[in-house]
Amino acid sequence: MATETFPEGSSDDVTDVHIDDYALTEIDFRLRRLGRQFGLSDHDLEDIRQDMVIELWSAQKRFNPRKARRRTFISRVLDRFVLYLTRQLCTRQRRPAENAVSFDDLDSRFEPRVNNTNPGELDEQALRELQLDVATLIDRLPADLQPVCRVLMHTPGRAAARELGIGKSTLYRAIAEIRTHFTAMGYCGFPVDAWDTLPPAADVEGAPQRKEGAPVTDGEILIDLSVLKIESAYDYHAKAAKYLSSHQLMDFIKCPWLFFKKHSGLIEGGDTAAYLIGRAAHCRILEGRDVYEASYALGGPINPSTGRSFGSNTKAFREWAEATGRPVLSHEQVELIENMVSGVMMNAEAARLLRRGRAEGVVRATYCDTPCQIRIDWTHPRRGIVDLKTCDDLTWFEADAKRYGYANQVAFYQSVLAEVTGRHVPVHIIAIEKREPFRCGVWRVSDDTLTSFRRINEAAIGRLLACRGQNDWPTDYEIIRLLDIT
Repeated sequence: MATETFPEGSSDDVTDVHIDDYALTEIDFRLRRLGRQFGLSDHDLEDIRQDMVIELWSAQKRFNPRKARRRTFISRVLDRFVLYLTRQLCTRQRRPAENAVSFDDLDSRFEPRVNNTNPGELDEQALRELQLDVATLIDRLPADLQPVCRVLMHTPGRAAARELGIGKSTLYRAIAEIRTHFTAMGYCGFPVDAWDTLPPAADVEGAPQRKEGAPVTDGEILIDLSVLKIESAYDYHAKAAKYLSSHQLMDFIKCPWLFFKKHSGLIEGGDTAAYLIGRAAHCRILEGRDVYEASYALGGPINPSTGRSFGSNTKAFREWAEATGRPVLSHEQVELIENMVSGVMMNAEAARLLRRGRAEGVVRATYCDTPCQIRIDWTHPRRGIVDLKTCDDLTWFEADAKRYGYANQVAFYQSVLAEVTGRHVPVHIIAIEKREPFRCGVWRVSDDTLTSFRRINEAAIGRLLACRGQNDWPTDYEIIRLLDIT
């Protein structure tokens, strides 16, 4: 086994973390992803590999087996390194003028304007998005800030101050206020360096209009994230008796009698380890480490005689779990969730979807003459609804989506949100495996699928209202069925 040990010098509470086959495998896995994502050369990847080894060496003094398992610690160190490196590589790609380039590599058709050396310049796609954002939000600003924003659409900062007849410091105070208002509207996506000159609005106003009924594509929308209410899962589920949710609707589609018994409290919702892992993974991936660690008790009490945590079946562990007052995750479950986080982070499309937006946003509206509520996993202001799913094997995820009614669920989300926003937004699903190799995939739900299942949902809600009016809740197995398996 290939093994390297860290230098000596650890304290009594710190165990040396050596680079064994597991650490090398984790490094190679991340290197392959980085190579595909950024088109890195073998020479670049070898340099990064050495940097990762050094990072693990440097981090060994922070490892404490009483707080985390060794494999979890290695994954966290490497994930932080990859996150920092990814940001550097993305910045390098957005600002090609800051990279050294050989004259031999320059294309004969090279246009100097592409190699603009102004720091902070946005690429064409980012400028286009900024045009759409400003054009959509500018009329919602206070009257005194609207002319400032319009001038900045076509004039650099200093020239804008002269045109407006105000000092530069006054202009930048106005810009700060505009930022505050846009953030309050639910949009926080303006790049830091994009305020000196906002892109012209002429292209936006003259852009071809989308035909009525045509599918909405990514980038055509701008969701006002302020329509999403932030409330705890407890408060959300406490209103289940008054509002129809997607899970209640799927229960009804499966069996009206099941829906009635659950809604009447005749069946209590059971909790399982799988549900606990799913909820915790959602919290960790979507809401971040701080919320995750505040919501769950991690690890367990330490056995002073062994220096390791008590087993989950011991009396000491049960007493500790009851005293915390929070759901408890064992060391093994914490490690599992961190591996799932790593899997999501290493998928470029998933990371891009989760880079901007709001987690666990609640919307309530009347849909099909029925009060409804949804709690969307993630809402991206431009790419719409993002639903996070966990699965055992990504190979069979599309079959799982059909089996568990995921299309009904996201179509319901889309429809209820449309009652507030006035349009049907795109829907994406991120799926992450709960076991090795922790693959992550991203699907966009087709418009035809959403339309089809929207009709199924609306028919089901109509039937639900009829069952409620007649107080008749069938099992849908009242008649003899024909079984033919030849």
